[in-house]
Amino acid sequence: MGPETAGTMTDPEEIKMDQKQINGISVDVESDIKGITARNANFFELLGNFVMIYWKSIIIVLWPIVLLPLLIYTDHTMYRCLYTVGVMAMYWVTEVLPLPVTGLIPIFLYPLLGVMSTSDTCKCYINDTSMMFVGSLVIAVAIEHSGVHMRVALIIIRIIGCSHRKLSLGLFVVTMFISMWISNTAATAMMLPIVKKVLTELETGPGLNFAAWMVYAVPAMIVIGVLTWLWLQVLFMGLFRKNSKDAKAVNIGEEGERIAARVIDSKYKELGPVSWHEGSIAFLFILIVLLWFFRKPDFILGWPIFITKQEVKDSTAAIGLIILLFIIPSRLDFFRAFSSDTDRRPIKPAPALISWKIINEKMHWGLMFVLGGGFAIAAGSQSSGLSRMLGEALSGLKSMNPIWIMIIVFIFCETATELTSNVAVANIILPVLAEMCVAIKIHPLYLMVPATLGCSFSFHLPVGTPPNAIVSAAGKIPTKNLIIAGIGPSIITAIFTVGTFATWGVYSFGLHEFPSWATL
Repeated sequence: MGPETAGTMTDPEEIKMDQKQINGISVDVESDIKGITARNANFFELLGNFVMIYWKSIIIVLWPIVLLPLLIYTDHTMYRCLYTVGVMAMYWVTEVLPLPVTGLIPIFLYPLLGVMSTSDTCKCYINDTSMMFVGSLVIAVAIEHSGVHMRVALIIIRIIGCSHRKLSLGLFVVTMFISMWISNTAATAMMLPIVKKVLTELETGPGLNFAAWMVYAVPAMIVIGVLTWLWLQVLFMGLFRKNSKDAKAVNIGEEGERIAARVIDSKYKELGPVSWHEGSIAFLFILIVLLWFFRKPDFILGWPIFITKQEVKDSTAAIGLIILLFIIPSRLDFFRAFSSDTDRRPIKPAPALISWKIINEKMHWGLMFVLGGGFAIAAGSQSSGLSRMLGEALSGLKSMNPIWIMIIVFIFCETATELTSNVAVANIILPVLAEMCVAIKIHPLYLMVPATLGCSFSFHLPVGTPPNAIVSAAGKIPTKNLIIAGIGPSIITAIFTVGTFATWGVYSFGLHEFPSWATL
């Protein structure tokens, strides 16, 4: 190594210092660039960024202020109620607060604004309907805890078959059946593990009155379900398009069907024989359905007539079943208490069919407050005269054919529920429809039932309903595909719901005449 070369050598520490200086210069330059960018950003850009970040807080603070004229320029109780409804409607639609928290607003505002007393408002949160709702949720938790839902699902799928088309129909039917008795969200969450397991294995292979409601809803559900399944088959599985790419993709052949069948059989065998726990839950479930159906079936005397002269509603049967869930043991260990084999003797009692700990973990308690908020809106609107005023304001629709009114109401609800919670939409629209029906002298159920159904049909956006969000996330479905797939079901449900309710629904619910109770 020559002296020239040696003279050009640089100390490693000097190199590190130089690098630090360079990095420091880079940081300074970056800071200067950010500073210049920040200085160059105009006020409106900064304001836009601020609004995008804090839009929820802005709505929470400003919206009640925007509605203050309702309180300032009039002292009528009706407008004070309208103020509360307006605040809740915006908070529910935008979900700037959790839905249950928004549902609690009447307890705070109604007494302060003189709409209803605290005690009267709180009664809206725990009533017969709320208790029925609690009962249904507990039953759903008990079914899920026992595993009986999984056994029923697998049995039906084994019966229907395991080709892509048969499998999709089987999953469709099972999910539709389960969602009749428990919430849509719970049904989706239950079915998702089965669907994912089957799809994973295939990828490794070769390619109101309960009886009246049932009378109307079950045939409608079956027809709408079949038409929706056909739409999805045409859209994604190449039905009627034998040579299409979609049709070839789903043709897994006999070997693929055998793989799917093995998955289902394996899953079913893992469950083992039917346990006492499953059998008890299944029996109680069938029992509660029969009690609900025959409480007041209209075509025969209901069972409460033979027991009491007091009015009995569905929540009574639901709570009775819940009590049994905490009494009946999940195992029959006590039969072995006197066994000659000391090892078989139980050392502690078997747990009940359900425990409070499980219910506390899996129950969606927040829905109680959402439901209560809806009842509070209805009660406050009625007592203050708000719903009557809004209903009379729409009395001009009297000259319009009731079927056209039903179409407008249904489309509005079906569209609105795509953007926010179906519970929120129903809570806002139903009290107004009830008074509107009184004003134009048609049976309230004629518009309220189709509106309720419309609030349940959300097919296009993940935000519309939790099941959409669950499926969209699990299947990594682009929103564009969800929107396209939802076109058919939206049209099918609109045409069929309106058509059947205007005919079969009128007969099922006895809506031929305006009822005397509606004017009380």
